[in-house]
Amino acid sequence: MGDQTLRVYCNNEWLIDTNNTWYEVNKMEFTADATARKESRLDYVGGVQNNTFYLQNYRFFDGTIPMNTLFSKSIKNGKPPVIDFKKSP
Repeated sequence: MGDQTLRVYCNNEWLIDTNNTWYEVNKMEFTADATARKESRLDYVGGVQNNTFYLQNYRFFDGTIPMNTLFSKSIKNGKPPVIDFKKSP
């Protein structure tokens, strides 16, 4: 699938701790898999666009960012998800 670009947007991420307190994610670290770490491919980028995290790879485009780059965005939603974990398998 190297001829097709993959771009993923992460827009509404939340974490929950063991005390059932939710936290809206506003910071992320760009990491890489083994393929990128051995520099087999260098066509990967990530960042913040319109206050939304994104990751992009494939299609042999020019561009890369340093691994372990930190990104941040402002808090948007302020409303944690409503999940009944007792109903989850």
